[in-house]
Amino acid sequence: MLPTLALLTTITAVLSSLTATLLASAVAIPIVGRFESGRLRRPTILAGLLVVTLGTALAIVPTSYGVLVAGRAMQGIGMASTRCCATSGSPSAAQ
Repeated sequence: MLPTLALLTTITAVLSSLTATLLASAVAIPIVGRFESGRLRRPTILAGLLVVTLGTALAIVPTSYGVLVAGRAMQGIGMASTRCCATSGSPSAAQ
């Protein structure tokens, strides 16, 4: 998707949409990690999957550049949920 988008717009726009994803994920990881450590683990994971799905729907058919960046940021927030889930149950994370 990103190479095709680079042909249609500037490299700066493509990189800023990627940066929005990674920045949103980096900010959300500590927040989401607090919720996933206790009884709220399942609802947090499900909410994260919902946010990823909605962000993907926004990013698939963006009506403007801002919508694309918002969709990619939503994907980053949802990625934080799946990242915390992947590491919270592993034996090496407990060490």
